[in-house]
Order: sequence, then structure tokens, then C-alpha cells
Amino acid sequence: MNLARKVRWLAVTFLLPILYAAAAYVVTRHPKSVYVFAKPTEITVSEKATFTIYHAPDPIYPPRALHDRVEG
Repeated sequence: MNLARKVRWLAVTFLLPILYAAAAYVVTRHPKSVYVFAKPTEITVSEKATFTIYHAPDPIYPPRALHDRVEG
């Protein structure tokens, strides 16, 4: 009987508070964030691949290179 009292004391002293803390954590935790894109990315694959240049600024040459007509 003495062993049963010790087991009960251990359960009440340690096990129940640990179970209570675990249950409180599970109940009060924040849900996972869900990220949603406004417009999902769409990729179209075709047989013939072409390149489109959207922006090609004019090159800026140093005055010396212009004078000497250096390119590249």
C-alpha cells in the first residue's frame, strides 16, 4: 500500500501538471500561417522558344572611348 501512495503522489505532483501544461499549449497555440498568392504564376511551354527584350538602355561610353571609336 505504501507503494501505491507513492505512485499516486508522483502522479499528482508531476504527471498531472505536465499533462495540463501540454494541453494548455495545444489549445492556445496559433494556427499555422497560410500564404496565398494574389495571382498564381502560370508557365506556358511552346515548341518554339523566343526571347523578348523588355528594356535595353543605350550604352554609356566614356568620352575618351567615343573619341577613339572604341566599341565593345
